[in-house]
Amino acid sequence: MKKTLIFFGAILIVLFGVLSLIKTKNPYAAEKRFWKARNATRKILSNPETTPPALFRENREEYEAIIRQHPPLAKESLLAIAGLLIHEKEYDEARDLLAESKQKYAEDAEFGARAQFLAGYSYEKEGNWREAVQAYEALMEAHIGNRMAFQIPLYIARQDLKKDTQRGAESYEKAIAYYRRLSQGPKENPTAFNALNYLYLAYHEQQKWEEALGVTEEIVVTYPRAMSDYALVIEGLGRKLNQPEKAIAVFESFIQSHPDHPIVPRLKERIQKLGGKRQNVPS
Repeated sequence: MKKTLIFFGAILIVLFGVLSLIKTKNPYAAEKRFWKARNATRKILSNPETTPPALFRENREEYEAIIRQHPPLAKESLLAIAGLLIHEKEYDEARDLLAESKQKYAEDAEFGARAQFLAGYSYEKEGNWREAVQAYEALMEAHIGNRMAFQIPLYIARQDLKKDTQRGAESYEKAIAYYRRLSQGPKENPTAFNALNYLYLAYHEQQKWEEALGVTEEIVVTYPRAMSDYALVIEGLGRKLNQPEKAIAVFESFIQSHPDHPIVPRLKERIQKLGGKRQNVPS
């Protein structure tokens, strides 16, 4: 149930991105109208199976009116209509609308990623997982660096794992290969850093602690600022491996390389807590 709710929340995020300032004659009225329609959509999608068809139609018509009267809100409204069509099981109509919308707003990469996600989601809701995966993988390659593109490989792996252990393992390997490829880019590019973070998650979800620890070490070596976020993770992985000395080794190596880093005093405390010898820690 929890994962279902999380995914439902993700769908809502796709449908309703953060709205920028609306440049219309009456931006407050336009925004208020959209949020009212959005709240109605939220209620519909929370229980679509019991929603009367008339409510779907009324909600769609309101978005269509918003598109005509408030063009700056057209993109958000088009995605909302597509979401409604998907939950009405009008899958082909939803995909046609999404394809037309992507072409119309081809210059907007973020919109294109969200529209492509909904196209994949439409296949998934239709029960066509193979087509859904193809659509999701197209998103991953066409929108490298996008937040959804990073999330999709793990989502596919989790879904495959529910169906078949071997298929799930293979999908995790594909996810790992995807993240590893992106991590090889320029280190100053956020994509490379984010790829390593997702690579860690891919190993962690499979409880491959040794590999997960190796990635965390790679992260903090390449991006020393990340040690503040990963210190406890590294310590925890050492405990999961029942080899705290491996976590200690990562901490000691970091201290030697970055003796002036503000986290060093905390790392020394962690080393002592893990049972490391104080004399092995640079002062």
